[in-house]
Amino acid sequence: MNFLKKLFGAYEQDQPVELETKPDNSRLNYLLDMNGRQRSDENYKAILQEISRGNSYLLLPSVNETHGTSKWKTLKKGSTLTLTSVFNLDGLQVLGAFSDEKSLYKWAKKETAYTAMKSQDLLAFCQQHDIDRIVINSDQKNMFVLERNRSNIETRTIKQDTTLLFGKPAKPLNGHILKNLINNFQKVDTILEAYQYAQSLNDETSIVIGIRMSTVTENSRAALHNALNKALANEQLEIALDIMIIQTEERLQTIRNIQDSLFYRR
Repeated sequence: MNFLKKLFGAYEQDQPVELETKPDNSRLNYLLDMNGRQRSDENYKAILQEISRGNSYLLLPSVNETHGTSKWKTLKKGSTLTLTSVFNLDGLQVLGAFSDEKSLYKWAKKETAYTAMKSQDLLAFCQQHDIDRIVINSDQKNMFVLERNRSNIETRTIKQDTTLLFGKPAKPLNGHILKNLINNFQKVDTILEAYQYAQSLNDETSIVIGIRMSTVTENSRAALHNALNKALANEQLEIALDIMIIQTEERLQTIRNIQDSLFYRR
């Protein structure tokens, strides 16, 4: 996998990488500790800057083919990295990472094999492997969380007595958009069904993607929103698009009765 660039202690036969500056975590650990004592937007931005542009690295619990080496190496194309700290939280893919061995030991409660990866490479890895959240030093005072950006999604609550009109869209979403949605919904195991229909609310018409989920939590909502953002990236929509999580049997049956509304079922 050529997106993994500099790994620590991973593959014996790979050639050492000649680094201009050896990765160092002294600044990252300082910033994490400072943020743990006093959380602020300024401290958050400083950590993000160090992770995305600095010289830091993160330890990833993993199953390593070799042990005991301390050289930085390039992972060969086609090699496999087996991580043991990737968790599915209601469809949200979460990666645990650590800024030093002490933090890793506190979390694992035992000695654990790991791979160290330059933090910029880790961000690229997460982008390409659909990791939604990175938790650094989990459950510790200096814990730090990175999430995919979902600021473009606005949430609103529709009052119970609001009149909604549903029907078949006059101009449905393009087939390639539906295909992108399906491909991304398949990666979220809490998304059970997806429907496309038209909605009229307060004289405003939109296309709605109605979603039936196995569980509705903060994490499953985040996983859904991330899937939507990935599917719709760089798309120019001709009409407003709304997302509705279907939570009542009555609403579900109404939407199912709309012709050709169902486009995805797990």
